Amino acid sequence: MKQTDKVKEQLQERINELDGNWKRALADYKNLEFRTEKAVREALTFGTKGLIIKLLKVLDELDMAVEHHPDQAWAKMTRDEMKTILSDEGVMEIEVLGKQFNPNEMECVSKTEGAENIVVKIVQKGYKIYDQVLRAVRVDVGKGKNV
Repeated sequence: MKQTDKVKEQLQERINELDGNWKRALADYKNLEFRTEKAVREALTFGTKGLIIKLLKVLDELDMAVEHHPDQAWAKMTRDEMKTILSDEGVMEIEVLGKQFNPNEMECVSKTEGAENIVVKIVQKGYKIYDQVLRAVRVDVGKGKNV
């Protein structure tokens, strides 16, 4: 083997090594960038969690006002605006009526007549912010025939 071929081979090995190092560094940077963005997003989202939970109590009161005084347009408009604001922040009501009881999202208040382990009544609405439960749904669950 000629000296030049040996040098070329060594240079190619070094190029391959540096190329691999560069690709790993780029992948590490992209992973760091992703984790940092996620951490910032979570800090902004969940940093306001306490405030949002307090606002859910206000929303409950507005729901009651609309339920008991359906002729009061201001109550419905205020409630709807509160729901829109919370929705814009990623807060969504957990829909469970008629679904299988899920202890990760629901709290069973009582067992009642109905299909076994199926939510038959919502006692208090529950909410999520993205995929995290802010407040579990309080429900009545069907006890089935044998209970």
